[in-house]
Amino acid sequence: MMVYFSKHIILLYLVIFFAGCAAKYTAYSIEEVEKHKYRYINKQSEKSLDILIKIYQDPNQTDEVRLLAINALSDITHPKVINAIQTSVSSTNIINLNLMIKSVETLSKYKDFGSVDSLISGLANTEKKVMETREIIINAIGENGTEDEILTLLDLYEISKANHARMNNLLTMRLGSLGDEKVIPILMNIAQDKEVDIYTRNRAVEILARKESP
Repeated sequence: MMVYFSKHIILLYLVIFFAGCAAKYTAYSIEEVEKHKYRYINKQSEKSLDILIKIYQDPNQTDEVRLLAINALSDITHPKVINAIQTSVSSTNIINLNLMIKSVETLSKYKDFGSVDSLISGLANTEKKVMETREIIINAIGENGTEDEILTLLDLYEISKANHARMNNLLTMRLGSLGDEKVIPILMNIAQDKEVDIYTRNRAVEILARKESP
């Protein structure tokens, strides 16, 4: 009888616990996002702004709703909004690519040093996540022990090399658009670095040729 009673007590506690957890989570709809956007824009409701930020940052919400929330926030210039987007971008806790792109585009509009720092952190963390993903994929290929493993790894090597070359080219072009004399030694290093692909080195030389500097 005592054992039977104890089981019911434990079951009751479990029901209360899970009910409490369920109560804490709220799934927002598209209509609710629009409602809170309207309330903030027209009534300056701070509570609605907080809810929009919460939706945007909540990975449990649907991608569609989160994207709608960041679209709403992109029209709002507020310290809370800037801080929320900076946090999300720098930590790269955004799996949805469209959400990440929209966040970066919105952040780039703010003339704020913190935004630049967030973008740099986001770039570094993105690179880190890419490397972690590649490590998992390569290890998985090794564990499968397929006959064409060498060919697959060679393909991955070519992809990695191409992406690295593309990144070098992007950085070279961006450096070339800057007028600061500090970038000239960097461009010279790129032009002389035999580890860098020939296309990017040639671009560096072309950019340097346009710089009016001794």
